[in-house]
Amino acid sequence: MKIKKDKNSLIQEYTLHDSRIQKIEFTENTITLKLDCITSYPHGKEVFHKADFILDNSEVEYCYVSVFDRLLNLADRRFEGKYMELKDFINKYTPLEFEIIDEIYLYNTLILRGWLYLDKEPVTCMMEFFNEGDYLYDIFEEIK
Repeated sequence: MKIKKDKNSLIQEYTLHDSRIQKIEFTENTITLKLDCITSYPHGKEVFHKADFILDNSEVEYCYVSVFDRLLNLADRRFEGKYMELKDFINKYTPLEFEIIDEIYLYNTLILRGWLYLDKEPVTCMMEFFNEGDYLYDIFEEIK
């Protein structure tokens, strides 16, 4: 079941927080984030769903990823890392395990901040997706 995310509402039925991206697929104008699950909170109860997150009308050429050398905190004044196109990131970091900590929706841009697991050790990572279309939750089933 595909559900369109309301870009104009601050209150959302589903969240990507704590979801883990396991794979990123793209076609000519669609990017699909293959997730372990997403979360909803109907009537204050936490419910998990097996789902994908789809960015419709996206241009992969304008999507970028920053991979830092370690987990960053507020005390960090200097750090190193890599800034790369999404295609290069997918080629370099497959298989993928990226835990979403923050999801930030801006005008035509989605930013995901979180932890990229490298050999079971996390490093800070940020993904920037350019998107002129809809965000869609493709819900498969509730996880019990």
